Amino acid sequence: MATIRQWFDDKKSPDFIQFPKVEEDSYGLEQWYGVPTLPLEWEDPIVQPWLDLEFDDGFGSQEVPSFFAWTCDKVYYVWEYDGATSLASVPRDPVIE
Repeated sequence: MATIRQWFDDKKSPDFIQFPKVEEDSYGLEQWYGVPTLPLEWEDPIVQPWLDLEFDDGFGSQEVPSFFAWTCDKVYYVWEYDGATSLASVPRDPVIE
């Protein structure tokens, strides 16, 4: 079991987080119905309970909704590969060399 907050334990805490709309018929995401969909500051009291909801990040269907979280140098997102769910990132401001 994991939480979004735990995913960031060994990383810099994001400045902002945004959840896209969770459809009410999304299998496995029932506990996420009503999650705020506007970009919110990571420390905003509105988002705090959502960061601590437990979900299974092992193999099987995705049990955490997609989200984007921004730090000063990265954008994090939910990545699912071969049934396992994890956190991935890309540079916030890519540089062409």
